[in-house]
Amino acid sequence: MIDTAKAVSDPANAVVTYIPFLGAIEGIAITPDGAYVYAANYEAGLVHVIDTASNTEVGGGITVGTHPRRVAITPDGAYAYVTNEGSNSVSVIDTASNAVTATIPVGTAPDGMAITPDGQYVYVGNQSDGTVSVIATATNTVVDTIADGDNDYDVAITPDGAYAYVAAEGSHAVIVIDTATHAVTATIAVSFGGSSDSPRGLAITPDGQYVYVSTGGGGVLKIATASNTVVETIDTNIGGISLLSGVAVTPDGKYVYIGDISVWNRRMLVIERNDSPATPIASAAVSVTVPVTGNTPSGAATPAGGSHFTVTAGGATWAPTDDPFVVGGIYTVSVTLTPASGYTFAGMGSATINGHAATVTYNAGGTVTLTYTFPPLGPIGSGGGLATPVPTLSEMALALLALLLAAMGLAAARRRA
Repeated sequence: MIDTAKAVSDPANAVVTYIPFLGAIEGIAITPDGAYVYAANYEAGLVHVIDTASNTEVGGGITVGTHPRRVAITPDGAYAYVTNEGSNSVSVIDTASNAVTATIPVGTAPDGMAITPDGQYVYVGNQSDGTVSVIATATNTVVDTIADGDNDYDVAITPDGAYAYVAAEGSHAVIVIDTATHAVTATIAVSFGGSSDSPRGLAITPDGQYVYVSTGGGGVLKIATASNTVVETIDTNIGGISLLSGVAVTPDGKYVYIGDISVWNRRMLVIERNDSPATPIASAAVSVTVPVTGNTPSGAATPAGGSHFTVTAGGATWAPTDDPFVVGGIYTVSVTLTPASGYTFAGMGSATINGHAATVTYNAGGTVTLTYTFPPLGPIGSGGGLATPVPTLSEMALALLALLLAAMGLAAARRRA
């Protein structure tokens, strides 16, 4: 057991208790109430239950499948799920009785897994067939199998349950899966030291804004979930060559713990995060030069009411690229915005261009692009020089009818006079 208060300030004295077992302990999970630890014994085919109050084992171990690798516990603490690498299965343990209540066949060599925050699904990464098995906890059956990469080593799910991040070791990438559609929405290349590297473990910060990924080459990558891009790389090859493995982030998001299993080190690394959570930008408003028939398109674009973002180089762009604007033309303007340091567009509620609701596209790197299509342009000089829509045939017919009725009314009035 490690005293986390000393892990950074006094690492030499951070380990306060040793609990001996015969066999290699792999995955470990703690019940939500902190009362018990469930530990997978890879060699013995057992899951050990440890009482955290006394740091002693409860019972003699629960028999599961061959070579159990990882353990995950449901948010309500009622069940523990265990991946059995050698049995191609997942065991389900009732934590009240510590009995195995189900064994679920999955893909080949299951390893990392994660449970959605609502406890309804378990996402299991299968190493040898490059798939993710999705288990419905209500029935303990596989409801979908997602082909995503090669050698899926670890899985983590965002706090809102919207996305699953998978460390695909053989593909040298982190795969992002939309949990609503089970579609792969992004593939993030993993590299360190100028070459491709293998992701090993990953964990998501409590605010859901970052994913920390350990690599086989000793790098720790920090991925921004808003853009699914690597925003920071940390080199851990200090005092020997690192081979990083499991990753965990403390509940307050302040520290990242990473296992190093290289023969040179055999250590745990503790990273103190020095970044504050980014502040969400609630809305964005931009002003552009209104298109006018006969005028040259302008690239001018000005943020309206706020300094939390800037317009990227290039300003406003127009499609089609007529120069000058032509009568009857329908033009779409696009403006790309960059958040200021410490801010994010993730979850932005609204965006406007010249007061009109704009379409928002989220880009790699955390930027967003706003687009708006103006109505058809009127003739030169119409509307006081502003863009004026060309009337439709029905609108012109109604206008003529109104004029005719007005003329008829005037004629009738004259006859009465």
